[in-house]
Amino acid sequence: MTAVVSMSLLASTAPNNTKFMDDLRTFCMGYASESVVPGYEWASLGRGTVVEVGGADGRIALEVASQCPSIQFIVQGHASTAAQAKSSSSKFDSSVSSRVQWMAHDYLEPQPTECKGAEAYLVQCSGRGWTDEYVAKVFGNVAAAMGPESKLLIADDLVPLDGASTTGQGRTTDDWTQLLAMSDSRLVIARVVPPSRPGEVSVIEARRVSEFHVSFGFA
Repeated sequence: MTAVVSMSLLASTAPNNTKFMDDLRTFCMGYASESVVPGYEWASLGRGTVVEVGGADGRIALEVASQCPSIQFIVQGHASTAAQAKSSSSKFDSSVSSRVQWMAHDYLEPQPTECKGAEAYLVQCSGRGWTDEYVAKVFGNVAAAMGPESKLLIADDLVPLDGASTTGQGRTTDDWTQLLAMSDSRLVIARVVPPSRPGEVSVIEARRVSEFHVSFGFA
């Protein structure tokens, strides 16, 4: 199975409360989707399956599916968001909604068997209020599920080395490098897709070093 797993981790005072994070993700989705949907080369994934982990109502998956007819989606979220997901899906043509399936999943737990060996895993807004410990736990679960060609796509603020964040939150490239290493020693940054406008998120593409020869030039 070829898959892309998209995970959105949002701020919570109770890190195990995945329902609360899914609710926050729905609230903040417009912020990330303005960069994530047009900012990454989704068509380059071919006929893969995209699994959006922590996808709440699946809005981003539906938007990408509407532009990339060859991609299938599995949206993972807290069980309580199923009704929201159904409502969002009903707003799209059946040619799109039929390719987006919703799945209840706690994304602090290991990835299900059917989501292993994914082409890419997309994590959104993981820097917003979560400590490194919890972000590393999710990244570690992703690393364990990744296959030889897998990518981890982190859609989040990338703070310049001078610390001048455009949104007031985020991590530097060095911070993300250290966090990836904390998650799994094989994870390294391959490239960064910068935002098209100030205040939007970057897409940091990471790979497992055992399957990837690192190029230190960022796109």
